[in-house]
Amino acid sequence: MTRDDLLAQLTTAEAERLQLLARLVALEVAQHLGGPQDHLLTVRDAAVILAVTPDWLYRHADEFRFTVRPGPGQLRFSTIGIQDYLRRERG
Repeated sequence: MTRDDLLAQLTTAEAERLQLLARLVALEVAQHLGGPQDHLLTVRDAAVILAVTPDWLYRHADEFRFTVRPGPGQLRFSTIGIQDYLRRERG
């Protein structure tokens, strides 16, 4: 087998590997999109779920990983993040 033959086989194998990787990524994305959807909650709605006051949540928002700031002066909270947080705190 020549050097060129080996390079051709290697190129083919790499192309097949990349195609398989692309299919795997597409599958993961499809499963993720079919799973629970994340929504952003207002301070008032998140406070109800967390059983705290809106004022308390404003003061402590930066302490939580589920806090989202979509723009200047805007404060929202991830529903999936809150669910994960409550699961960890309770369990």
